[in-house]
Amino acid sequence: NNFSNITVTGATGITGFLNTDGNSSSPSKTITGNKLSNWTGGTSAITGMSFTYWGGGTVNTLSNDTISAITGQGAITGISLGSTFSSTNAITVSSNVVTGLTSSGTGGTVSGITCSNTSTTININNNTIGSLSSTSTTVTGITVSGAATNNNIFNNKIYSLSSSNASGAVTGLVARIS
Repeated sequence: NNFSNITVTGATGITGFLNTDGNSSSPSKTITGNKLSNWTGGTSAITGMSFTYWGGGTVNTLSNDTISAITGQGAITGISLGSTFSSTNAITVSSNVVTGLTSSGTGGTVSGITCSNTSTTININNNTIGSLSSTSTTVTGITVSGAATNNNIFNNKIYSLSSSNASGAVTGLVARIS
């Protein structure tokens, strides 16, 4: 799938790939090979890919997706893994590329990958995240805030994160495991 060359203005938000479907009997999910690039947004939030449900399937994988060249004046997130439903099976987020996310003007938080999911095992590995910037607040490569039993975050390349705000915070990896 190719979600490219999108322009919106004003307070119109954008989410490229939204998955809110699932429960404990949902099938396995393999999401791979998507391209989301060259987006220009207005003042509202932009999210490349958002997943709130990972089903009860034995294979739950998000891999080989490219999210690049996204600009706007609000918060921008490359990949978001929510926690509406968490599985006893592993979730793997690997070999994705998230680059060139820029929030300007009044600016907003810019994040490469965020994960609040509490599935038993979460693997976030071999992703490339870089060239993230904001004129305000926070810029983060990977944030994990769920209470998974096994969070495996390894072999990710995170580079070139910046905030031009004097009180902005720039962090490669945040792990808030409760």
